[in-house]
Amino acid sequence: MTPHSFESILESLPQGIVLLDSANRVTAFNSRTLDILGLPAGAIGRGMNIDGLPGTADCRAAACRQSTTGRPHTSQFALSDGRMVSMTCAPSKDGGWILSYEDISTLIRVEDSLTEQHHRFDAALRNMPHGLCMFDSTKKLILCNPAYARMYNLPDR
Repeated sequence: MTPHSFESILESLPQGIVLLDSANRVTAFNSRTLDILGLPAGAIGRGMNIDGLPGTADCRAAACRQSTTGRPHTSQFALSDGRMVSMTCAPSKDGGWILSYEDISTLIRVEDSLTEQHHRFDAALRNMPHGLCMFDSTKKLILCNPAYARMYNLPDR
């Protein structure tokens, strides 16, 4: 078995990763970070300070709030092209930070679509003149529309 180098492992990750030292300077990063943030080649380099990288202001605020807890902080932000990015900043044992970027635009669109479908389903169910109900496998009523509730004098939920 051939050992993998740290760089090859970092490059194979689907998230954008930036490793920072205790002075907030970049010690390592993968090219996926540039793709996710829409940055040109060379926009991030070893030794550079992270000021100006998207989402890092949230990371600094989290660092101030959570300097004693040692827990990761996740935030979301929109890029200028409309994509949504989730960024998690986690403290490392050496006093630095690990930043993980993920493009969540598709997830947001799917969630919005499901919410819209739920609203349409709920409106159709509420306005249906026929009584409609659904029971689970234990024959417990789990869903009914207002027409069904009126037919059987069920209490309002």
